[in-house]
Amino acid sequence: ARAFRDGDGCAKDLEKARELYEKSAELGDVVSMNEAGQLHDVDSVQRWRWWSKAARRGMPFKFSKNFSNLVDDFVSGLVNKTSPG
Repeated sequence: ARAFRDGDGCAKDLEKARELYEKSAELGDVVSMNEAGQLHDVDSVQRWRWWSKAARRGMPFKFSKNFSNLVDDFVSGLVNKTSPG
């Protein structure tokens, strides 16, 4: 999966990389769960599905960092919409 993701020794193919990471993730590999999530679009439910599975298995970094950023963006949007002026 990493070779397809990076184009290392083969043509870069993010769809194939995601497919392989997801197969590995389904077998329980936590690193692959994070990588599979990373290869989904920012607004994809699948991204959060894989990152939450990794978090539950002891690797919360992608989920925590990105969720925190998402909340910060949401709060900033609310503050901007409700601020006077």
